[in-house]
Amino acid sequence: MADSQVYDNTTCVVCFKTVVYFSIGECDHPVCFECSTRMRVLCLQNECPICRQDLSRVVFTDKIQPYKELRNQEFPDRLFERQFKIGFCSEQIKKAYEKLLENSCSICDKTPFRTFSMLSDHMRKVHERHYCDLCVKHLKIFTCERKCYTRQELAHHRRKGDLDDTSHRGHPLCEFCEERFMDADELYRHLRKEHLYCHLCDADGRNLYYASHAALAHHFRTEHYLCEEGECAGQHLTAVFRSEIDLKAHRATVHGRGLARGAARQARTLELQFNITPHPVVRSTRDRTEPAPPPAPSPAPPPVTIDPRSDEQFPRLSAAPPAPTPLLAAPRSLRGSEGLARTERNFPALDGSRAAPAPTSAQASRPAAPVAAAVLRNCELNRHIHQL
Repeated sequence: MADSQVYDNTTCVVCFKTVVYFSIGECDHPVCFECSTRMRVLCLQNECPICRQDLSRVVFTDKIQPYKELRNQEFPDRLFERQFKIGFCSEQIKKAYEKLLENSCSICDKTPFRTFSMLSDHMRKVHERHYCDLCVKHLKIFTCERKCYTRQELAHHRRKGDLDDTSHRGHPLCEFCEERFMDADELYRHLRKEHLYCHLCDADGRNLYYASHAALAHHFRTEHYLCEEGECAGQHLTAVFRSEIDLKAHRATVHGRGLARGAARQARTLELQFNITPHPVVRSTRDRTEPAPPPAPSPAPPPVTIDPRSDEQFPRLSAAPPAPTPLLAAPRSLRGSEGLARTERNFPALDGSRAAPAPTSAQASRPAAPVAAAVLRNCELNRHIHQL
């Protein structure tokens, strides 16, 4: 806790330098007298750098005290700065304040100059050193903090910056005016105020500027659609459009009264041209892997022949052996040794049954024969049996 108090009491919270003399106002926030002088004298700002309270009066002291106690002190005229409302608790603090604002030469021991312009003339004539006019105009720093350059160093500083300071990269140049500016913001404000720019490109984020109306008109004709008919030709490049459709609509509404019927119809006609292209296939092998190709179709299995009479395909439910499969063969005529044909008629079955012969093609084509012969033959056979 003691170390943090020592750090807080000896270090400025704004510039982080070791505090020699403090500046205290009504808010009781102590800062170093250098930061307070820079704000009140150089920047003409009376706010507290910590809480932004407006401080009508501050006191420079060598130790931290409440502002109520410092305010009750009486400051003689020699210890009070009326212009910037600063009170000094001692002569030593007043001299340190004046030393901070001196315009003294950093090379010789000449008496400090009354103004900065006198110091600048002295540096140029006696020492051939120069200050950067842009830095002098825009940087709110003390004279002792400014840099002097030779001609070569000053040219390099303006174009590319300082060799020992990489944060500064030179002062940007306006190519139309051949004039340099403090930074890119100053150059941008100059271009917007003093030169011409395309409002269509500006809306798209393209900062394009032109030196003359002729150059801007050429840009409108080549990059956009400019109307130069009738009264639009005398205006200052205001009738410019993004697309041909907008230009035709403008011509039809503004300039369509003086056109012939065919020309007015043509002005209201929109020609649309479009091409349909296949969607490009984006192949990226960095963040994803290619999907595996689909598997090749397996070959079709060979056809299976189904035989309903096969015991392997249709096994029997019982253990009985399978019935013999009748052979459907064509009837054959067999002849014995005696020359008698072995037919059903010559050799009938013993059990009295007889198989019907397979009809031939001739028999199938003619009508069925009467059955009287068969009946007569049966009768003779029965009579022969009774005689036996």
